[in-house]
Amino acid sequence: MVETAWMVTGARSDEVIVTAPGAVTVDEGVRRLDDALAGFAGPVPGWYGAISRLGRWWYLVCALVAVPVTIVLVGGVTVRAVLYGLVATYGLALVSGLVMLRTAVSQSRRPDGLGRDQTVAEVAHVARPMVMQHAVRAVLEQDPAREQEVHELAWRVAGSHDADGMAALRELIALWRVVDPEAAAAEAARWDDAEGADEADERTVARDH
Repeated sequence: MVETAWMVTGARSDEVIVTAPGAVTVDEGVRRLDDALAGFAGPVPGWYGAISRLGRWWYLVCALVAVPVTIVLVGGVTVRAVLYGLVATYGLALVSGLVMLRTAVSQSRRPDGLGRDQTVAEVAHVARPMVMQHAVRAVLEQDPAREQEVHELAWRVAGSHDADGMAALRELIALWRVVDPEAAAAEAARWDDAEGADEADERTVARDH
């Protein structure tokens, strides 16, 4: 898989983020966007940040709770008790992780009271949620020399669905057609359908007003 410095997978959201061409200081923007894409409107609560840093070690914490309790409930240290304890560990980790995430998201607030969309807008000059990463990776795998050109196109495509963004999308798909014609054609058709639906909606709104 192609890896570039300007294509970052968010540690919290697991979403792919593209950074601005030529930008030097992007870490803060990427972090804020990553948090916003994960659902946090403002700063991540400190307690959740500390637990998140445990990573897979959280399963060990859950095991230290679930296994002894299961052994007591089963009535002794047996193979069955240990197996039940491991199953309970997995369930406890999943449920507790989900509950803690929802609690942390609900506690996350911006000082101005606005939502995460505002954060996404504020960092859009340095970091944006990436679109068409499969096309970008496909082109770069076949032609690494086009990295600068592809970076510029990826940044513009991620900006919006305005004329410039759509023009960049068509250029990117044209490059993609060279390395994977069928996939590129299918994606182009999908975007054309979406663009046609948007234009129909605009005509309807204009007629109604």
